[in-house]
Amino acid sequence: MKALGDRYFTHGITRYYYHTFAHQPWNENIVPGMTMGPYGMQMHRNNSWYPHAGAYFDYVARCQYLLQQGEFVADFLYVYPAGAQNANEERHNIQPTPPAGYDYDVTGLDVLSELQVRNGRIVLPSGMCYRVLVIPESHYDGWWKSSLGNEETGIPAITEINHEWSLNSSNS
Repeated sequence: MKALGDRYFTHGITRYYYHTFAHQPWNENIVPGMTMGPYGMQMHRNNSWYPHAGAYFDYVARCQYLLQQGEFVADFLYVYPAGAQNANEERHNIQPTPPAGYDYDVTGLDVLSELQVRNGRIVLPSGMCYRVLVIPESHYDGWWKSSLGNEETGIPAITEINHEWSLNSSNS
């Protein structure tokens, strides 16, 4: 459980929500007691490790606190059709794949009308900023060239990433 939780922390999760603790109305000699059937992980007072779980919960609370203090930094903002964000949670599924050492966010079309450019960066109303807007050509058939990726908007938008390319080079 800890290893899986740590993995999700490294993927950007900063808060856990424990969905359900099954009510245990009977005394300790009736185990495992009431469960949620095959759904999820059974976390309740009848688990053999539960009386010793305080250190684990303290660890999770401390990780969450520390991770929520930081501010996420991403270089690329990928735009995908509605519903596609959930399908692209793993880096290797994002197309075009971001270069090693660069991070990204994924958003839908609804955010495009809220984009601004300040100091050469793409800025959302929340204050989150990015260097480059990535619009996969296969999803949009070039519509963005006339509406976003032009001199008037100043939004640096691309459809493919050359992995030799650098945000610090003259290409930025």
